[in-house]
Amino acid sequence: MALNKQNSSRRKFIEWGIGALAAFSAIGLFFSQKKGKKTIKMLTQDGHLVEVDEALIKSTGKKVDNKEIHTWVKNKQKPTTYN
Repeated sequence: MALNKQNSSRRKFIEWGIGALAAFSAIGLFFSQKKGKKTIKMLTQDGHLVEVDEALIKSTGKKVDNKEIHTWVKNKQKPTTYN
């Protein structure tokens, strides 16, 4: 009799624990702070890589050639050669 009552209380404790974890998880998902800000990695004119917010960039629809990129970047480092 005491064993059956002990198993019943354990079962209730586990059920309440699982229910509480599910509730906290649901609340956390509902109130998550993700605003969907997207950043884009871009190369500055002096050769540094920076992240810029996507909302600040206007799209011109024109692609840049590789030749234009190599002439646009100032302070280019000499390529290293490995022997």
